[in-house]
Amino acid sequence: MSVLNFDNTNYRTGHYPLFLGDDLGMNDEINVTYPEIAKIKDLHMSQFWLPTEISFEDDRLDMKDAPVSESDVMILNLLAQHALDSLASRSIIELFGPLVSNTELHSWFLTQSFFEDIHASTYSKIMRNAFVNPNESLERGMTNLNVFNRTKVIGKVFNEMKQITGKYMSKELSKDNPEHVAYMKKHILKSVFTLYSLEQISFMASFACTFALSETGRYQGISKALGLIAVDEGLHAKGDLIVFKEMMKDPEYRTIFEENKHEYQEIFEAVTQQELDWAEYIFSEGRKVLGLNTPLLKEYVNYVASPCFANLGFEWNVERFGEIPSSNPLPFMDKHLDRDSVQTAPQEIQINNYRVGQLSDDLGNELLEF
Repeated sequence: MSVLNFDNTNYRTGHYPLFLGDDLGMNDEINVTYPEIAKIKDLHMSQFWLPTEISFEDDRLDMKDAPVSESDVMILNLLAQHALDSLASRSIIELFGPLVSNTELHSWFLTQSFFEDIHASTYSKIMRNAFVNPNESLERGMTNLNVFNRTKVIGKVFNEMKQITGKYMSKELSKDNPEHVAYMKKHILKSVFTLYSLEQISFMASFACTFALSETGRYQGISKALGLIAVDEGLHAKGDLIVFKEMMKDPEYRTIFEENKHEYQEIFEAVTQQELDWAEYIFSEGRKVLGLNTPLLKEYVNYVASPCFANLGFEWNVERFGEIPSSNPLPFMDKHLDRDSVQTAPQEIQINNYRVGQLSDDLGNELLEF
């Protein structure tokens, strides 16, 4: 395994496989094999932001004055999201990087990891500046079983992938061995769409609670920060789906997917169930949010999760999760997930037209078919 492989001559054909090809040579953005991956990476980089652009001084006052039944909802949701983004920020490039053999995919995973690190840093900044007792709250998150369970399914898949990547790097697994390659490809595919479930499903119940609280006029700094994070997560999910779509063009990945489809669907169902369980937990013990409750939050989870199942060719389990809502049960979410309504400029959280190297999003919102 080489950090810079001068024997890589794929530039001659212009085709670099996504995973398990020749070790990467010189960064090649001249011969782009997967333009959609390169495009979404550039789009994401054009929307760079930092948590230092946002003040949380008023949020601290809001948290201090709020009844415990309300502040607890904010604190627990932020702790759960902090755990999920901490998991993502130290997983993506570490898990996939050594196995990637394509420049634009490596760049995409680096970008995704970079923004997840911004997200994790943002949650720390919110806790440090808006929470009355940040260390006490952090301890609460570390010991809360419900927060831990929010990461359990995804963490299990990522831990398995970490072991496989480690075995590949130590040469216990070889890309010259067909059985090893099939084994690694199965877990790579599994990890890619588990990452998709993390980005598209796992945060949404908490986002809904935070944005519902901000509809009261309080927590505007936190809402602005989480709006930026939510937009990023949407781009991450779109990028992950593009990667999955490209993998499905490979007959070997397609066969692996079909052979393990039931196992893969169980992961998606488990992730969805975690969010529904969270909807039960967050409104237990007297916690309240004006305009939101467990049934509404569960409907919203189903509303955002069901298209993910469709995108991957999984059937929606009506008996387990109930019917899919025909329309958005939480219309206020749309404005918080709109990039133009949350883009910030330094120290000016109300300015909506700020961009770094603005690009148009011409990727569309259509379902990606394979």
